[in-house]
Amino acid sequence: MRLSNPFMVGAGNFFFRYRAYMFPVIFIAMLFVFRPQVIVNETVTNWLTSLGLVVTLLGEGLRFFTIGFDYIERGGKDGKVNASRLVTGGIYNHVRNPMYLGNILIAIGIGLYGGAPLAFVTVLPFFVFFYYAIMATEEKFLHGKFGAEYEAFCRRTRRLWPSFANIGQTLSGFNFHWWRAAIKDSGTAFWTFVALALIPLWREYFLHGTTLSESAYAPYAAGIVAVLLPTYIWLRILKKRGTIDISS
Repeated sequence: MRLSNPFMVGAGNFFFRYRAYMFPVIFIAMLFVFRPQVIVNETVTNWLTSLGLVVTLLGEGLRFFTIGFDYIERGGKDGKVNASRLVTGGIYNHVRNPMYLGNILIAIGIGLYGGAPLAFVTVLPFFVFFYYAIMATEEKFLHGKFGAEYEAFCRRTRRLWPSFANIGQTLSGFNFHWWRAAIKDSGTAFWTFVALALIPLWREYFLHGTTLSESAYAPYAAGIVAVLLPTYIWLRILKKRGTIDISS
């Protein structure tokens, strides 16, 4: 079933234009608006934090491998949905929106990792609505452009719930493009790992009153960001210069 609600399509058109800025803006806002808490007790809180880390990495890994196995051309043009071909290979052979599934997993993971219940119950529903609205816009476009081909794709794949049947056979027919995955996913990966590096400092401060100068973890966080930032800038430069072919 397509998401054909006019309100969802309209919201999706708006969100699609600004989707690249949504995660960093919400992450920064989360640091200032919400506060971490001990959930039940320290043991439960630590388990939830660890689970959040795993789910976040799972989401980022899904994005990375999706891009590496089949090139996605749904990045849009002039702030609007656009696609020159219908992408159905690689991970797309098993779920129609693996990138958005990855993003939702990252949002869930960061919510658990941050340990701020109010952020989890307010921000996560917004992220789900955000991506469902974008999917509504994309589905309308893809149905209009590809017609029966897209309808057949919808019948054999689910929107967000993946099927792992014969996934090994599917991926064996594709070469994995490491450079393409690294360059195309550099922005999301950068903000995801920056969040994972900085949130422990945020938690230390509000849960235990530990300042940056007192934190034993602070030098490690600084080191992680010091590696991430130049790596991200370097990948962006490679992308803009076209030094490496990421189209195949």
